[in-house]
Amino acid sequence: MPVGRAKHGSAVLGDFLYVFGGQVGGKTIPKQLLNEGSFTTSVMKAPILPSGQLGPWSNDRLLPQFRSYISNSTVALNDMVYLVGGTDGLEDLKKKGTKYKTVLISKPGANGVLEPWIESMEFPGPGLSCFTVAATPGFLHIIGGNTEALEPTGNVITGVLAADGTIASWEPGPPLPTALWFHHSTVASGRVWTWGGLTTTKSSSASNAVYSSVINGTGRLSPWRKESTTLPDPIYRGANAVAGPFLMTFCVSYVGGKTSNDVVFSYLSPQGLSPFTKLPTALPVQIYTACAPDFRRGTIYLPGGQTEYSDVGMAQDVIYFRLTKSARDTIQTLNTREEIAQSSEINNSSPAPATSRVPAGAGATAPGPLPGFLPYDQARRQLLANSGKPLVAYFHMDGSAPSEAQKQRMAQDPGLPGLTQRAIFAWVDVRQSPQIAQQFGIFRAPTWILYDPQGRELGRAARALTSADIAAGIQSVK
Repeated sequence: MPVGRAKHGSAVLGDFLYVFGGQVGGKTIPKQLLNEGSFTTSVMKAPILPSGQLGPWSNDRLLPQFRSYISNSTVALNDMVYLVGGTDGLEDLKKKGTKYKTVLISKPGANGVLEPWIESMEFPGPGLSCFTVAATPGFLHIIGGNTEALEPTGNVITGVLAADGTIASWEPGPPLPTALWFHHSTVASGRVWTWGGLTTTKSSSASNAVYSSVINGTGRLSPWRKESTTLPDPIYRGANAVAGPFLMTFCVSYVGGKTSNDVVFSYLSPQGLSPFTKLPTALPVQIYTACAPDFRRGTIYLPGGQTEYSDVGMAQDVIYFRLTKSARDTIQTLNTREEIAQSSEINNSSPAPATSRVPAGAGATAPGPLPGFLPYDQARRQLLANSGKPLVAYFHMDGSAPSEAQKQRMAQDPGLPGLTQRAIFAWVDVRQSPQIAQQFGIFRAPTWILYDPQGRELGRAARALTSADIAAGIQSVK
């Protein structure tokens, strides 16, 4: 990048990598990027080349306020970006600073240029920093954080997304079992996962616990449970991301404020969460980096970060990676040997053309190719409206032989039209909506998921079905 950057946000939107706000530093800093303490409203972007490398950086639309400590509270949801909460940086300078209670929202227009920023209504309660945000279909969930009074919280605040992707309202979500800040969260395999973090203002309170919450068919969260799997060491203050079924934290800190360039990761299998692995790396930074998953290309970017607690220690490097062959083989081993599309094929398949990318909170915006199948977001909203019907979600990969055979079979099945009167049917193309597929843990297509009228998952089948199979599932709903 042109200058070092830390405590910033980052996201992949369309064909560009963006960095937002934070703090700039290094040996030379352009004056236009600076304010007191080097916190910045600067937004920059770089085009993503077919190789995964980046083209030249350019300036984009400035933020309306200084926002810092937003690495794990910057979320991209289907090419719309949300910068949630954060601070103005002044508290770092031993002055009374601001912790924001709003979300800055934008999306790229022509040539990747961001549209004017929209600031949401305030979320309830105090301003927050150092929390995590998880996006599920139709919702943003603010998890934990540190309040204006410097008190950790375990509250979850859920933002309900309108059809245009803005925040329509706020509502309480299921609280964490404990207060957490500087923790880590991501979405994978139909759950929101939260791990590590501090339970008090002291680094000695770092946690090794892991919690998860099931995403129901409406996109809302279920009560949290504490997992039996724990971290090898208590950790906090890392940048988190997800790749396929892998939960990852980069540049973690340990009890006593010890920094590192370690990567701590686990993966999800049908048997549950694997033991976490701690992997020392040669990453050039140790604190305050950011992660930007590119769900369409299967890449994760880590721009910037700090090597030490000083402006000079801010890095200009951008590191990126894809899962190795051994990691992809692990995913394949977790699945059956049926002739099906594996997660690596879904994640690394050709990205959807820009004209077909879907808005935030939505599945496909056009009706599904089968009569009676709705776009996922429309089906989800029907479930939210208490229709009294169960939801059948079908995940398809256009062009793959198994999915095309399933579509042809269902199109010729005389029993299907009657079923679409008894249940809500949703169609999701995993190439068009890779993030929805990631959220629900869809690593093969076709996959079917059945939800009851309250949105609770009752079962799933990662194979082709007949109308008789689906009818039996619908009949079993109480």
